[in-house]
Amino acid sequence: MSLLRRLVVLACCLVACEAQAQFATVRGRVTDATDEQPMQGVHVVMASEDGDRRGTVTDGEGYFILNRLAPGAYVLTTSFVGYFPHTDTLTLGFGEQPTFNVRLEANEKALGEVVIEEE
Repeated sequence: MSLLRRLVVLACCLVACEAQAQFATVRGRVTDATDEQPMQGVHVVMASEDGDRRGTVTDGEGYFILNRLAPGAYVLTTSFVGYFPHTDTLTLGFGEQPTFNVRLEANEKALGEVVIEEE
């Protein structure tokens, strides 16, 4: 490979790395506050000051990841049926990768008795 071609490839790699470093990534894990068991399917939403919203759900082990977030202030909300929602406020900078571990508490009042009757 010629020297010029190598320099072009190197320049492209540097530009790609620089562009990637401009975004932040938030990751974490959601567990039940009572028994510390991971919670699957929890809604995780990041809302920016401008009203942009990005969301995901937790995997089978309770983990989530939200990447390619622009620097700025956000509200991170985790919610699941039958649990109190949890909210954190955070400010992300260039290339930051904070980790949030959230423990959701059951809202037993929200879970009423269900009766199924046959006619």
